[in-house]
Amino acid sequence: MQLNLALTKNTLYLFSARAVNTITLLAIVMIVSRKFGPEIFGEFSFLQAVVMTSIIAAGFGLDLLMVREVSRDHEKGNEYLVSVIAFKIAASVIIIAVICAGFAFSGISTKLYWLLSIYSIVILLNSVSVTFWHYADAFQRFDIHAFLWALSNVLKLILVIGFVFLGTGLISIILALIIAEMLSLLMSGVVVKRGFNLVFPKFSFKLAIPLAKIAWPMAVISFLGVLHYRVGVILLKILSDEMELGLFAAAIKLIEFITIIPGTICMVVYPGLSSGFVNNLAEFKSDLKNSLISFAFLGLICGILLYAFSGLIIQYLYGVEFNASIKALEVISFSVVAVFLNVVLSYALMASNMELKASVVLFAAIVFNFAINIYLIPRYGYIGASYSILMAEAFRMILLFVILLAAPGSIFNKATILETHE
Repeated sequence: MQLNLALTKNTLYLFSARAVNTITLLAIVMIVSRKFGPEIFGEFSFLQAVVMTSIIAAGFGLDLLMVREVSRDHEKGNEYLVSVIAFKIAASVIIIAVICAGFAFSGISTKLYWLLSIYSIVILLNSVSVTFWHYADAFQRFDIHAFLWALSNVLKLILVIGFVFLGTGLISIILALIIAEMLSLLMSGVVVKRGFNLVFPKFSFKLAIPLAKIAWPMAVISFLGVLHYRVGVILLKILSDEMELGLFAAAIKLIEFITIIPGTICMVVYPGLSSGFVNNLAEFKSDLKNSLISFAFLGLICGILLYAFSGLIIQYLYGVEFNASIKALEVISFSVVAVFLNVVLSYALMASNMELKASVVLFAAIVFNFAINIYLIPRYGYIGASYSILMAEAFRMILLFVILLAAPGSIFNKATILETHE
C-alpha cells in the first residue's frame, strides 16, 4: 500500500511537470506558427530536431544508467554524478564542433546555419541540467525533478514571449531559449547540490569512460528514440521545402507530446523495475504484464481521440494556414498504440539489463524509417513522411514481440530472466 502510494505520488509529480512542459511547448509552437507561418515554423522545427537529437547523443544514455545504479547503491551517487557531468561536457563540445563543421557544407542557407551554430550551445546547457534532474530520481525524489523541469519550461515561455515582441524572426526565439537554459542550469545545480549535500570533487574521467562502455546500448536507444521522430523532419528539409516541412512538423509534434504519457509513467516505474529485476522477479514480471495491457488500452483511447479531433486540434493550435496538416495527423494517429507499447517494452528491457536487444530493434526501425522516407517523400511529400512514421512504429513493435516470443519461455519466464541477468 505504501509502495503504491509513493508510486502514485511520484507519477503525479512528473505528470505535473510534464503538463507544464506540454503547455509551454504548445504555447511556443503556437507563437512561432501563428506569428511567422509554416515556412519559418519549418525552419524552427529543423533547428529543434538537430539540437534535441544532439542533446540525447551527448547524454550517451548515462542518465538512465546513473539512475539504475545509484538506485541500487546510494553511496555511489556523488561519484556517478560528477563522472556523468564530466563526460557530458566533453561530449557536448565535440558534438557542437561536429554540427558547425558538418552543416557548413550541407547547403542550408547562411542565416539558418548561423542560427543553428548559436543555438547549439543549448546542447551543453540542457544535457547537464537534465543530469541533475535525473540524479534526484535515483533517490525517489521526483518532486525535485518535477520542480526543476517545470521551472525550466516556465522560464522558456516567459523569455520567448518577451523576446518575440522585442525582436524579429527566429533569432529572438533562439536567444530567449539560450538564456532560459543558462538560468535553468544554474538553478538545477544549486538545488541538487544543497538538497543532497553534494561535494563536487574535480571532474574525473576514470569512472566516466567505463560507464560509457556499459551505457552505450542505452545511448543508442535514447539517441535513436529521439531521431526516430525527426528523420522525416530532416529528410523533408533536404528532399522537399520549408512549407512541406512545416506542415509535417505540426503533426509530428503532437505525437511527441502524446509520448509524454507513457514516458512519464515509465520514468517513475523505471527505478523500481531496475531494483525489482534484481530483488523480486515475480513482481517484475507482474508489473510488466500489467503495464503492457494498460498501455495498449491507453494508447488506443489516445489514438482514437487524436484521429476524431484532428481537425479541431490543428486549427486551434496552429491556425487555418496549417489545415493541410490534418491529413498527416490522421495518418500518424494510427501509430499511437504501437508508440505506447514500444515505450514500455524499451524501459522493461533496459531495466532487465537487455538494453542491447532494445537498441538493435530501434536501430532496425530507424533504418526502415529512413528507407521508407527516401522512397515516399519525393513522391508524396509530408504525407509520405507521415505514413513512414506509422509503418516504422508498427515494424518496431513487431520486432520487439518477435524477440520476446523467440526467447525460451519469453521474457516473462523466470528462467529466461535469470539467464539474461547472469
